[in-house]
Amino acid sequence: MKKYILFIIVLTAMFSCAAQNPNKMKEVEKFNYEYYKSKLSPNSDYAIYTEEDGTLVQVIFDQDFNYLATIKPLTFKGHSKIYYKNGFLKSEGEWLYCSDVEIGIWREYDKSGKLIREVDEDKKFENLKVTPKELLRWMEKQGWIDLRTGKGQQTSFSNTPFLIYFTPSHKDDHARWCVSRRTMFGAEEFVIDAETGELISHENVYSIE
Repeated sequence: MKKYILFIIVLTAMFSCAAQNPNKMKEVEKFNYEYYKSKLSPNSDYAIYTEEDGTLVQVIFDQDFNYLATIKPLTFKGHSKIYYKNGFLKSEGEWLYCSDVEIGIWREYDKSGKLIREVDEDKKFENLKVTPKELLRWMEKQGWIDLRTGKGQQTSFSNTPFLIYFTPSHKDDHARWCVSRRTMFGAEEFVIDAETGELISHENVYSIE
């Protein structure tokens, strides 16, 4: 009887380990060299194209690393990945629509693909009245974008419809958002107090040709 019970315990432990291993032994992500290389034009080391599902992609083959940026439809944010030349993922994270403002969890990996560091970039928005999500809702109220239909979605990595900047609080200054909207004659610029939600300034900047 004791041998039977011991056998059951050992068998249960074996099945338990087998069930857990797939999660613990998650395959390390590597750069799909052949696929992205096929997207390049002759004598080029970068490409910008759109996948069948509407995802905008930018891929760069650098001497020291490979870079991949994607913008999925209806997300109003981008995702960046940097790979070591051996193909393993070096770092990854998301950034806010039409900006280089880092949002969400950013991760760093060693040269074997092992996670070594995580940073919650959303912490810099804690206790703010205007978070990235609230800023997008404010832009939607202006009629510039539509978070449901994708109106105003970013379709370029350089010539974007807006330029968005975030300045953290410093000494006696509140955290701020600056939104520059491209217009036919130049730009329309807004500065918003991220802590109170107050519109600090609004002006039109005309291009001089």
